[in-house]
Amino acid sequence: MKQNLSEQESFLDRLISERAEVSVFLVNGIRLAGTIHFYDQKVVVIGSHHGVLTVFKHSVSTIQSGKYKKEAKARLQTGAADRKR
Repeated sequence: MKQNLSEQESFLDRLISERAEVSVFLVNGIRLAGTIHFYDQKVVVIGSHHGVLTVFKHSVSTIQSGKYKKEAKARLQTGAADRKR
């Protein structure tokens, strides 16, 4: 569990330092878009054009960065092309 926390912290730290646009999907299906400004053990603070949102971590399903989404899509397409050969 400790290793998961350090992976989570490094991921969130990177998103904050890069001011990356993210999509945060909640467990109830709602999508929040913006940039992560702060996090601690229990909450993530997201800034968006609607204002600042404080979200409890236990309600977060997925955090997806647009920057890394493009890279992942390219890797998936490359993998699919390799499988067709």
